[in-house]
Amino acid sequence: MGGVSLPEPMPDPLQTADPVRARRPLSRVRLVLRGVLLVCLMPLVFALVAGVMIIDREITAPSWITAQVQDRGTQVLDGGRLRFAAISVRIGRDLHPTIRLIDTQLIDRNGALVTRIPVVEADLSPRGVILQRAVLVQQVRIIGAQINLRRARDGSLGLALGAGNQLRTRSLPEWLDEIDLFLDRPVFDALRTAQATGLIVNYDDARARRNWTVDGGQVDLDMRGGQVTMQADLALLSGRADVTTALLSYASPRGSRAADLAVTINNIAASDIAAQSPALNWLRDVAAPLSATLRTTLDETGALGALRASLDIGAGVLQPTPASDPVGFSAARAELTYDPILDLIRFSDIAVQSEWGSLQASGDAYLRDFADGLPRALLAQFQLRDVALTPAGPV
Repeated sequence: MGGVSLPEPMPDPLQTADPVRARRPLSRVRLVLRGVLLVCLMPLVFALVAGVMIIDREITAPSWITAQVQDRGTQVLDGGRLRFAAISVRIGRDLHPTIRLIDTQLIDRNGALVTRIPVVEADLSPRGVILQRAVLVQQVRIIGAQINLRRARDGSLGLALGAGNQLRTRSLPEWLDEIDLFLDRPVFDALRTAQATGLIVNYDDARARRNWTVDGGQVDLDMRGGQVTMQADLALLSGRADVTTALLSYASPRGSRAADLAVTINNIAASDIAAQSPALNWLRDVAAPLSATLRTTLDETGALGALRASLDIGAGVLQPTPASDPVGFSAARAELTYDPILDLIRFSDIAVQSEWGSLQASGDAYLRDFADGLPRALLAQFQLRDVALTPAGPV
């Protein structure tokens, strides 16, 4: 048989095509997609780079932040306004924005200058800035503020912010009420802490007929945990060679008048502190430096509770009248409690050391004949113990 030749099968174009040419369309598609993606991400990349570049750098605040700060000032000042020379924003490494106001002026609704503060800094809530475009202040720092404080002869306190402003006079419970109402405003809903540094206080005490100046004082306010606590660290300049320091503390539940108050004073003249409380007025005849720790409370009505005092008195003299001979001593100590309802001082311990000997005592003293909130007479009875006299010493 003759051979039959079969036709050769047609080649498969998919198998015979060049593999490199087959991949070219797919590569072009990927390249286009990458280009489109890069173009779309460029704004985000620039935003991230810009965000990193402004961390820890001060920049001029956006107009919406400036407007909200001025609006918050209007709320705080009851229709007044804020003026400032400059306002800037800094993003910290913890991503908390901080605004900084330079040469801030508080103007009341009548256009009068209330006070001028060299520097105000406020830490803002990042969530409020990013999600709500809202200035929610979490922490405030005030630097270089000035306060004029005057105590009238009846014990009421007058307060003015800055120099040349009118004093507003209130009792201590009334001032504490005003502070609570001030801090309860919606503008302070996010506020946690506040601090004033470089504080200057001019204190004029009409009752003591003395003036003091606090220079470089610091006050810290903490509103966390449903409680308001305040610490004040002050240095008092009274014209003496030595500086008097005072540490004040205040703690009260939010929305309540009840509070705990404490004061620790170092190196003050006994006569200076004598006019600050009826319980200490007997010190007016003592010429000596002393340090004191005083503690008291306020009840729900704002009435002062019992005062507990510890006094360490340095070397000095006791001279009840200018005509009497001064009685010298090298050191003295007293522990006492004052009941403002009974006008009773209970001395649990008195200790005196001098060249003529030493003694300890305890007893009660009733305050009588009050004028301008201070007693002019004292009726006392003491029990002496551990008396040791030195006959050779001067009396």
